[in-house]
Amino acid sequence: MNLLFDEQCTGNYANKVEIDKLHKVICVEHHLDLPAQSKDEKILEYAKNNNCTIVTKDVRFVKRCHEQNGKVSVVKGNSLFLIDKVVKMFGKEPENRLCTPD
Repeated sequence: MNLLFDEQCTGNYANKVEIDKLHKVICVEHHLDLPAQSKDEKILEYAKNNNCTIVTKDVRFVKRCHEQNGKVSVVKGNSLFLIDKVVKMFGKEPENRLCTPD
């Protein structure tokens, strides 16, 4: 799987050797086309053009990816959760973070 870690998730790429055995990984801030503080739109465009699944903890970014048909996921520990549907249940917008820090 081609994974694109946003800046919030690059810390989850600490097990680089293990992850690289199974996946191709790009990290925002460590790629020429995606320097530090790249805008979400640029990250999403790169991911769609290069068949990457975005790895993020940003709720608004997950919603934006779905609105624009981008592949998105959340990492927690050694698991990657692929998000294929976003449904608003009720009330105000949630905190802009899907998971607590590892």
